[in-house]
Amino acid sequence: MRQSYLYFFIFLLFLIDNQAFAQVDTLQLPEVELRISRTNAGLTSGKQTVFDSIIRLENRYAHIGNLLSEDVGVLVQNYGPGQSASVRVRGMGASHTQVYWQDVPLNSNMLGQTDFSLMPTALFSDIALSYGASGSRKGSGSLGASVTLNNDFSLPSQKGFGGGVGQQISDTGSSTTFLALHYSDKKKGGQTKLLSTNSANRFRYVNHFEAGKPVQRAENARFHQHHLMQSFAFRTHKIGTIRSHVWVTDSHRNLVFSKATQRDRTLRAVSSLEGKNYDFTLAYINEFLNYNDKNIGLNADSHSQRVFLKGQVRHSTRLLNNESGFALTYDKAQATGYPLGEQQWLASIFSDNQLTFKYLYLNVLLREEWREGKFSPFLYTINIRPRHLSSFKLELTHSRNINYPTFNDQHWQPGGNPDLLPEKAYHWELNMSRSVLPEYKHERNYFSIKTNLALYHTRLNNRIQWLPTNAGYWAAFNVKNVHHTGIEAALPMEYVMNDWQVSWTNGYAWTKVIDKTLDSETYDNQLPYVPRHNWNTVLRISKAKQGWSWVYRHGVMARRFTLSDNSETLPVYDTGSVSVNYDFNIKNKFNMRFDLNINNLWSEDYEITQGYRMPLRYVELGFSLWSL
Repeated sequence: MRQSYLYFFIFLLFLIDNQAFAQVDTLQLPEVELRISRTNAGLTSGKQTVFDSIIRLENRYAHIGNLLSEDVGVLVQNYGPGQSASVRVRGMGASHTQVYWQDVPLNSNMLGQTDFSLMPTALFSDIALSYGASGSRKGSGSLGASVTLNNDFSLPSQKGFGGGVGQQISDTGSSTTFLALHYSDKKKGGQTKLLSTNSANRFRYVNHFEAGKPVQRAENARFHQHHLMQSFAFRTHKIGTIRSHVWVTDSHRNLVFSKATQRDRTLRAVSSLEGKNYDFTLAYINEFLNYNDKNIGLNADSHSQRVFLKGQVRHSTRLLNNESGFALTYDKAQATGYPLGEQQWLASIFSDNQLTFKYLYLNVLLREEWREGKFSPFLYTINIRPRHLSSFKLELTHSRNINYPTFNDQHWQPGGNPDLLPEKAYHWELNMSRSVLPEYKHERNYFSIKTNLALYHTRLNNRIQWLPTNAGYWAAFNVKNVHHTGIEAALPMEYVMNDWQVSWTNGYAWTKVIDKTLDSETYDNQLPYVPRHNWNTVLRISKAKQGWSWVYRHGVMARRFTLSDNSETLPVYDTGSVSVNYDFNIKNKFNMRFDLNINNLWSEDYEITQGYRMPLRYVELGFSLWSL
């Protein structure tokens, strides 16, 4: 009965959506600024969410997967606090969500995906999620979405120091410390960010494997993370602005419900030259991972490196805005499955064109890639938007994209398949947005209700899957053709009265991901771990400048199949969380903020991944002090 009521409420929200196009909150806080860096502000089209300073501030001690999960259609596949986490969008795989930091691709060349648990929100000043075809602007592989991360800072006309410190503790035995310091003037600047988390991670969970299902504390779940991000900027009058960023990560974690451990060490460095009509980027990435499982006597190391070079130029006329350029990537990796190491080159040229006609905008992205002596199919994205529509927005997008097999897919022994073909995707999407009522504005009062709707269909061919063989090991094959069809809808409402602001957003996603592989026993089945229905709501109440603020989040996840034959499922679950914050200014020089977060407020017993129980209710307390 409870499930029926939930679906009935979801059905009422069926024709509404708040994530289409860009999402920007109107709330203002003095210690942060609302802006988008140049790398996010290009020729954007299609569905995109830009997470503003308020949402980033609420999630500053969490990894960015938690922040992304506020969007419907986004599923964070994780194994509990401190454990690895991947982001899957619109039923696509984890490798189909591409992550870019300062325009540099971060997905592992061995696994094809990114561990979002090693990416704290506090490190970044700009975070954006681009769905489907709109995510293909920065490169191939983003069949589901792309996540853009930046930590640029502006160079003001006056010089000065600034920064702050933050601390959060949890009743699970976790402690996170964040420190930031920056200096800038009209010509140069520097920024240092440090984040350290140490956690016993003894969260409470329900043990379903013992009689009576007792509530226990997690064992062997301890972890620590340390991050250092150093940035520099220098502005010249002749060639433009030079920026450099170095990001160092060291992580060690015990894998919960086992005796295995994992060590991650990463060095990422990028330098860029930003001129008025051109940009050049050079980056180096070095990643090391050690996996140790004493139960089976396994101690495995993997080491990968990447060198990335990108250049682009911009040209504008009355009818055309154009960005064209090239990208060159060199990857090298060594692992237990290929101890002698493997390497590869990937080169691409692209042209992004926005044409302005009398009645419409036409955005055409063209891309050609070369990999290991072979050219890719011609890749493209076409977006059409009518002009002169005031309260109603409409977009139609079509694209062709590919995703290459990883080093592990091709070379791991036993099981790697060097003859694998790239995954190919054809994508169609329709985005609509309009105001339900005319916006009401009167002095310090404001009220609006908007609706948006996203309809999409993607045909994915040659999907790579690892399957058991008669020889007793698993191997990679191009075995599946999959159809992804979905509706994403929500209703954002906003009300401002004097100094108080209230926003309430309801979002719903219907996702149908069907196996269309001919002569397959799983033909017409829903793919595992893809929920058909997903709903969430976020209610925010706050004062405009300083004072109290309250946030309540609630989400409902429908059942998910765990096997390809759809014979077993994980049950429906719904979770809620609440945050209470208070901030105030001290002599207009500092901002002090106190946070109280209660996660899994109703102590829901649930699983995201089968066999890994998620924490019951736990509490976090935070404090921060920042210069204005």
